[in-house]
Amino acid sequence: MKSVHQSRYGLALLAIAIIGGKANADEGLTPYLPGVTTGIPVGALPPPGLYVTNNSYVAYGKVEDGNGKKLPIKIANYSDSITAIWSSPYHILGAQYGAGFIQIAASHGVDARGVGGRDTRSLGAFNTIIQPIILSWKVGNDLFVSTTQTIYIKDGDFTARNGVRDQTSYANNYWTYEPSVAVSYLHHGVNLTANLLFDVNSKNTATDYHSGSTFYADLTASKTTGKLTYGVVGNVTQQTQDDHQHGLIVGDGNRLSHIMAGPMLSYPLGRFTLMARYLQDLRSRNDVGLSLGYFTIATRF
Repeated sequence: MKSVHQSRYGLALLAIAIIGGKANADEGLTPYLPGVTTGIPVGALPPPGLYVTNNSYVAYGKVEDGNGKKLPIKIANYSDSITAIWSSPYHILGAQYGAGFIQIAASHGVDARGVGGRDTRSLGAFNTIIQPIILSWKVGNDLFVSTTQTIYIKDGDFTARNGVRDQTSYANNYWTYEPSVAVSYLHHGVNLTANLLFDVNSKNTATDYHSGSTFYADLTASKTTGKLTYGVVGNVTQQTQDDHQHGLIVGDGNRLSHIMAGPMLSYPLGRFTLMARYLQDLRSRNDVGLSLGYFTIATRF
C-alpha cells in the first residue's frame, strides 16, 4: 500500500493551485486551475521527504457567456511549473505536517480580434504560491483526510492600461487565500479522492475590481494494476459571489461555472513517476470553455 501511495503522491506536488485561462467572469486568471489535483490522493501526505514535480500543461478554449454561447475570443496557454512539497516526520493535532511552494511561468495567448481587439502572446510568471500548512490524518485503515492552507502572493507579471487589466497580463494583481479539505479512500490500488477548495480574493487596487469567491471540487476514481494506474477524473467549479467594480456588481454578477471530465494514466519509471491527464470541457458559463492537457514528472529526493 505504501509503495503505491508514495509513487502516486509524488504527483501531489500539483495539489497547490496552478492557474486557469480566464477572460470574462473573474477579472483575470482564476487563482486555481480547475482539475489540477485530479489523479492524486490529496487526502494523504506521503512518507517524509522532499517531493519535486515538473508539470507542463496546455489550456485552450473560447469564451462562453452566461447562456453557454461561444464568443469570438480565444485563449491558449502553454505553462510549466516547478513545485516542491516537504512531507515532514512531525505531527500536529495528530496529523502529519507538510508545506509546499510552487512557481509557474507560461506563454499566454489571447486572440480578441473577433470582437475588435488584439491578438497577443506574452511570456510571464504567475503569482507565487505557498502552502505553509498541510495537515493529513489517517482516520481509518484506508481513509485519509487532509486540510491545506494556500496563499497566492500578489506578484508576477501584471499590466493595467487606463485602469483596465491588459490582456497580456498573466498574473493576478491581488492576493488569494485558499483553504481546502480532501478525502482519499485508498484500498488495494483503488484511489477515490475528492478535493474541495474555496478561493477568497482581495481587490485589485490597479483596477478596483473584486473577483467573487469560487468553489472547486476535483474528483478522482482510479485503479492501479501492476505499475499502471488508470482512471477517470473530473472537476466542478462554481463561483459563489458576484464580481464587483467601483462598488457595483459587474453585469449580472459574472458568476463562472465549469464541468470537465476525462481520462488519466500514470506509470513509474525508476525514481520518477509520469502522469498524463486530459479534461474535456463539458459545460462552461461566463468563462473560457477550457479543455486541459497535462504531462507531469515527479520524483522524491
